[in-house]
Amino acid sequence: MWVHQSFVNNSAQTLVGGMTLSDERLVELLNENGREVPEELQITQENEPWAITFGRRDPFRVTFDGDRVSMAIRAERFRRGPRDQSDPLDIVVEISATYHLGVGKLGAHLTREGDVDVQFPEVTGRLNTSQIGIKTFMRRKFSALFKEEFIFEGIQLPEALQQRIGQLRLGQAATGDGWFSGGWNRSADESTETAAR
Repeated sequence: MWVHQSFVNNSAQTLVGGMTLSDERLVELLNENGREVPEELQITQENEPWAITFGRRDPFRVTFDGDRVSMAIRAERFRRGPRDQSDPLDIVVEISATYHLGVGKLGAHLTREGDVDVQFPEVTGRLNTSQIGIKTFMRRKFSALFKEEFIFEGIQLPEALQQRIGQLRLGQAATGDGWFSGGWNRSADESTETAAR
């Protein structure tokens, strides 16, 4: 499979451009996809409510280059605190992380290089106290979302195919010049008997 970064970026602009994502909606999305909700993103009395509004342009951007995958979220509005007690702040925030793409015995994985980065592209000079607070808050929240490692466990095939073919794992993966290329192999732990069916 070959995928160009422009396909991901253009699709993201159509799907989430201008959309508001709250802490509650993020938890719903994680639950719907069977993913564990990290402690920093859980909704508790101690965790302050928040929401971001994705930019209408480049709301999510991915870059494929040199066996690295860079991901960035661009928001144009930020709210911190209960909706009925706080006003949203119009400020452009870019939250990004860079990952190294590797392939091991269990398939492909992404390992984050360094910390999650939070920038204010339209702010020149030193950040004020409010901006520093937003930066610290967003880095903490999105470090839980842009976690240190992603492991691609494979493709879940329909049951009839699963019985005949077994598990498919991403056995070849590379990025370069804006392209991601990948190939799936039958899992190494599948028996010869299963593979022969």
